[in-house]
Amino acid sequence: MTPRKLESVNVRTEHQPATTSGSPGDAIECGPVWLSPHEMCELRVRGHRVPMSETQLHMLASLIGAEGKIISRDELLAGGAVNGAPGSSSRAVDIHISRMRVALGPLGRHIIAVRGRGYRIDVRGLARAR
Repeated sequence: MTPRKLESVNVRTEHQPATTSGSPGDAIECGPVWLSPHEMCELRVRGHRVPMSETQLHMLASLIGAEGKIISRDELLAGGAVNGAPGSSSRAVDIHISRMRVALGPLGRHIIAVRGRGYRIDVRGLARAR
């Protein structure tokens, strides 16, 4: 089965048919970014492995999968993107986002804070990035 296009995002599966369900084996590509938040917990930018925590990988996958729609901090907390350990707060989301931006380097500018609402990612800009 060929990868399914979501805007500029390709979601493909190595072990299963293409899907956006987040099932194990799914890999997400958007421009120079390739990530596998499930089985492999790996992020590659332009073919180079980028160290990132599992939590941050899940957040990045959620943001890319939302195709530019805003995801609130509460949704990121409730959706398991951030470990719901006691003491978790929306500030934890901000810290993870900050670290993700640093890890992504210049591509981190495509992660956009929407004041009072949450975060979104510019998937078109990210897909065009080289």
